[in-house]
Amino acid sequence: MRTRVMTLALATLLALAGCRSGDPNRKGGADMPQRDITTVMNAHVDALMATAGVAGVAIGETDDHTPCIIIYVVQLTDALRSTLPTTLEGHPVRIEESGEFRPLKAEAPDRR
Repeated sequence: MRTRVMTLALATLLALAGCRSGDPNRKGGADMPQRDITTVMNAHVDALMATAGVAGVAIGETDDHTPCIIIYVVQLTDALRSTLPTTLEGHPVRIEESGEFRPLKAEAPDRR
């Protein structure tokens, strides 16, 4: 399952890599993230995945298209919500109730 989640996270990262824009040399305020979102997610993914109820971690967008870290949970409870961060190193975190991730069954190849 961990391989599946990491594959999902990697696919999301690759999809978003071409969508980022802006000046990488832009100066920001004190609340600006110091590390890029991919580095931050990779630094925290093991701890987040070790949290009971967390099904996966990926990179996505907020409603206003700001890059964010998404934490997928099996079932979102008040206790779990209070345990999970709302930001990581200045990057917003979005929590999504996803249910449990399950691998797809492999289809037999067509042998015509």
